[in-house]
Amino acid sequence: MKKLELFLSIVFLALTLIGAGYVLYRRGAVSAGYAAVPMVLALVSLLFYRGKR
Repeated sequence: MKKLELFLSIVFLALTLIGAGYVLYRRGAVSAGYAAVPMVLALVSLLFYRGKR
């Protein structure tokens, strides 16, 4: 379970960077949620990962 949470953290962090790049590419014409939602999910999965240590 611990490895799954670490994997999900990495995936959501990558999605955050991709979403931020997309928002910047579109010059803010799209919602910032493309970057914010994966960031929240990454933080939650990192909290679960660190909680099991």
